[in-house]
Amino acid sequence: MARMIELLELEEGMRVLEIGTGTGYKAALLAEIVGISGQVTTIELHPENCNANAPASRRSRLQPDSLKS
Repeated sequence: MARMIELLELEEGMRVLEIGTGTGYKAALLAEIVGISGQVTTIELHPENCNANAPASRRSRLQPDSLKS
């Protein structure tokens, strides 16, 4: 995963779209890179994955705009 993120050449302030949130781990890494001035939008179509990542999102310092299943 580190190599994939490296290849994106992300910088602070960028906006990122991730398809397939899964556990939310990758979204958290992306958010750290783009910083407070950036934005990560992530989409998960499987409700069971949305339910699995909701507690982790709430425990992190990330502020999700919406968690819908």
